[in-house]
This record gives sequence, C-alpha cells and structure tokens, in this order.
Amino acid sequence: LQVDREEQQKIFSQLTPNHFSEPMYAEYFKLMSKMFQEGKAVDIVGVPDEARKYDWFHMEDVIELVSGVGSCSNWGFYANELERKHLSREMQRIAFDFAQEAQQSRPEDALAFIRKSLENLNMQDEMTSLQEAIQEDINQPPAERVLFSDIAMLDSTVTIAYQHLSLIAARPSVGKTTLMCNLAMRAPEDKKVMLFSMEQPRHEIIDIMTACKVKEPIAEVASRRKQYWNKIKNNNIFINDRIKKIEKLELEIINGRPDLVLIDNLQCFDLTREKAKKAEVLQDYCYRLKSIAKDYKCAVILLCQLNRNYELTEREPVMSDIRDSGGAEMAADVILALYEVGNHDKQTWMKVMKNRTGSKDISFQLQYYKSCGHIS
Repeated sequence: LQVDREEQQKIFSQLTPNHFSEPMYAEYFKLMSKMFQEGKAVDIVGVPDEARKYDWFHMEDVIELVSGVGSCSNWGFYANELERKHLSREMQRIAFDFAQEAQQSRPEDALAFIRKSLENLNMQDEMTSLQEAIQEDINQPPAERVLFSDIAMLDSTVTIAYQHLSLIAARPSVGKTTLMCNLAMRAPEDKKVMLFSMEQPRHEIIDIMTACKVKEPIAEVASRRKQYWNKIKNNNIFINDRIKKIEKLELEIINGRPDLVLIDNLQCFDLTREKAKKAEVLQDYCYRLKSIAKDYKCAVILLCQLNRNYELTEREPVMSDIRDSGGAEMAADVILALYEVGNHDKQTWMKVMKNRTGSKDISFQLQYYKSCGHIS
C-alpha cells in the first residue's frame, strides 16, 4: 500500500478485512484502514511502528508482507484477485451449508437459504440461474423404483431407484452375493438386468438364482441345472463373469442400456495397470459408476467388503468398516451392510448405514435360508 492517498482510498473502499483468508493479513489491513482514516502515513515505516502497540505484532510478518508485494502500481490487480479468492471461498462455504440445510429441510426452505446467502454476496445473476435449476429439481417426480426386494423392512425404508448407486457391504460368506442373486430374480420381467460376477463363475450364479427362485437346495439345483433353469429362465437377465476392467464394464452397460446393474464386487476389479493407490482408484471407480447410473438412467448395485478387523468386534458395522470406503461413502445414495449376530446359531442382519431419500441407522433381521439361498 505504498501509494498515494487517492489510490489508498480506492483500496479501502473496495476491500474489507473479511476478504483476507489469513487472520494476520486481516489484522494488518484493519490497522492500515484505521491509520488511513486518522490521516496517518500508511507506509513501510508507519505501519510497523503502529503495529508494535498490539500483541499480535511480529516483525517477521512485516517482512513477509513486504516481500510478497510485487509492485505497488498493480494495486488494482491485487485487489481484484483478493475479491475473486474471497468470492470462491464464500461460494464453497455456501455450497457446504446448503448441502447440510438440504438434508434437514424442505426444498423450499433450502432454496430460501441459498437465495439469502447469495443476496448477501450481491450475486443476483448467479442467484437467478441457481434458483431456476433448483426449482427444476423440486418439480422433478420422486425417484422411480426399479424393483421390490420382497424384504419388508428394506422396501419400506430404502428405494432401489433409477440413477442411484447402492452399496451392499459384508464380510465373505455372509450372503452378499446370494442377496444380489435374490434381487436379480425379483426384478420385474420387463426390466433388463445385467449382472457382473468377478468372484464366482456364471454357472454358480445361475445355481444360486435358480435355487432362491424355486426354493430348492443349491446342491440339488446344480445337479439338474439345465432342467431347473429352463423353467424359470428370464431372457432379460444377462450374466457376465469375464469382465474385471472398469472400462469394459462401462462399455457393456452403455451398449446394453439395462434398468438394473449388479456388480460383485468392488475389490475384485483388475487394478494391475493403475498407478495411483488402490483406495484412490476404487474411489474413482465409485464415482464413475455413479455417473453411469445418472447418465444412462439405470440403478447400480455394487457389492463390497467390510474390513477384516470388523470380525474382531461385537458391534454393528459402521461406515468406516467398509474396505477402501472413502469414495463409496460419498458417491453412494444407499449403503447397506450385512452382518451376523451370535456365535453358534448365527443370525443374519441388515443395517441401513446411508439413505439419501429416507431413514438410516436402522437394523433388522433377515430370514436367510442358506441351503437354498432364499432371503426375505
């Protein structure tokens, strides 16, 4: 601010201490504004002398400030940059607050909240366009359900809907693949279902699907697979056990245009050519699958694993128990967990850990007939 008083007047009229993200910078600006109003010299000598009266003064801060000034003649550029960065921070804050408000309020109240926030920033044009976009979302009909699971508590709590990504997490051998097969067989016959199995071969998936439908032991069904399958075969169910690359899976979905996609499971994707860390790659995969659900208007159900350490506990699973869970937690609309209760006569339970459109943190027991793979 080593410029004449006319230029200083423009700066103090344009900016406020709130434009500075660093508290130390805000304090110095507040002091310089006060000095300007009192008619004191706002320069490299006067500012440090005045700042010594305050307990927040440190000479190294003054040196840092002076060394950071490229040219006094560019005061307008620096002021505009400060305004731009301040606006960016404020928009991020508003977006975060709006997300919190939208979860707890009616859409109309959330819209009023963001309108007031943008008015405070004097952003009339942005407010108008955002208001139109939100109003369009408000007028959208409720999410259309793809299928009923025939699990009463699940159907009354969660909607498996188009454009949604749902996760089902469990430890091995608890029943997540069996549940996936049950859901595939319960989809209406006019809905196209694509099931991608990266863990079990196709004939085993067919055996589980058939057994849960006819309620016969899986071993019996496997011995007469063709006979059983021909009775209940649904020509709208497509099973693929050869794809482990996310790119090929995306291409199959885009070309197939299904209503329902089931993937078993997140941790089985082939990551051999990926350079980033596994957790980061799987996070990206979750977002890609969510984008596919939105762009191609299908429901995606993705199976994933709970951490091994969860088996050492005697509690219900929580979000942090999901293996490589960072992206899953944020991208998914619904997250369900299967877990077992008891030491000898184990019971299978389900917990709704996340639910964008309804209640969560609800747990209920499932009727799981392991011999025939039927879950209700």
